[in-house]
Amino acid sequence: MRTKLHVAGRPLPYSAPLSSQQVAIRVGEKQKKSKAHTDQKRGATAVSFACGSYVRVKKPGILPKAQCKFSRPLKVMEKRGQYTYLLSDGQWWNASHLTPASLQGKESDNELLPLDFEATPAIPAVPQPVQHTPHTRPVRLRRVPEWTKNVVVK
Repeated sequence: MRTKLHVAGRPLPYSAPLSSQQVAIRVGEKQKKSKAHTDQKRGATAVSFACGSYVRVKKPGILPKAQCKFSRPLKVMEKRGQYTYLLSDGQWWNASHLTPASLQGKESDNELLPLDFEATPAIPAVPQPVQHTPHTRPVRLRRVPEWTKNVVVK
């Protein structure tokens, strides 16, 4: 082999074969380094919810205009893995599907009230009759065409 360096005839450096445990450790270190670099470049933050806090689950798919994108608030019952949570509905969810929910802090009839909830009166107000005015379309003002002035109609 010809190169700018004279390596012909030199023995290759010998490295002892690595055991499967050493390979696994080395791969793990490289993966951690790659993850740290990617998280730093993308601005990723670790999401964590405490047990007893309230979260909302993002509904999948495209929803109609009137529907909320998130479920009603659910309580975090248990944390199983780094990003896996058991909610009060009995299902396990990944943290990527969850968002924190701010609540008033009281529960009534198993229904949670958000902070911006305004109490509605117990007696509904009497609806006022709505006055409807008929809509009339505007009339188009047209000129008489010029060519009709010279035509004699019998």
